Amino acid sequence: MIIKEWAPEDMPREKLLRDGARNQTTPELLAILLSTGSQGENVVDMARRLLNDAGNSLNRLAYMSASELMNTKGIGPAKAATISAAMELGHRLSTERASQQLVRIQSSLDLYNEFVGVLGNLDHEEFWVLLLSTKLTTLGQYKISQGGINESSVDIRLIFKKALEVNATAIAVAHNHPTGDVNPSNSDDRLTKTLQTAANALSIKFVDHIIIGKTAWYDAGQQPTLGDNKHSRPVGITGKHYFSYKDSDRL
Repeated sequence: MIIKEWAPEDMPREKLLRDGARNQTTPELLAILLSTGSQGENVVDMARRLLNDAGNSLNRLAYMSASELMNTKGIGPAKAATISAAMELGHRLSTERASQQLVRIQSSLDLYNEFVGVLGNLDHEEFWVLLLSTKLTTLGQYKISQGGINESSVDIRLIFKKALEVNATAIAVAHNHPTGDVNPSNSDDRLTKTLQTAANALSIKFVDHIIIGKTAWYDAGQQPTLGDNKHSRPVGITGKHYFSYKDSDRL
């Protein structure tokens, strides 16, 4: 049945206006963004097919580029742009809410939890900074750079410019390895040391540097306040951790 043949009260937009957005299914919400279907396919079925192409994962859909979205039959530039804009708004809302919750960073596991939603499923490398207060509560997180599969260029000055703008007294950084190998490269090690030196010069605490992959993460900073070297090894993200933090490891 094409959508024009539906009863008005069953159409996605009308249902949302009547019952509210939270009472709609994910395909129905996505159908409202898509607005129209294609010949022989109503917009809700198109939405279901798009979700299926994204592995039925909103997280995956959020990180699909416009060109990837347009690989789905019936999704043109206008629909791809609308979806990308909606997903980015959702991400910014999530980031804003997280920064307002005054999360306190007590371990590199806390850092992982802060960044996994941003970096966990990317197919390119990005570098982010988390700005922190004196009590190590979060003040905001910002993308510093974006690169290719193997590395991204990091402007040290921009990191500390962001920190000074919000009067952050501590920072932590994170980047991802899309290849899945979360072990630090030589350039990662050099960057960690450079950040530590620069932070000391500005009387800003450098908390840690973590590397996130699709199935593991790594504490590249090896900061004594967050754990010693024996803790600096990959940890599965499925909930099965190969080490646990003791009270002495916490800040």
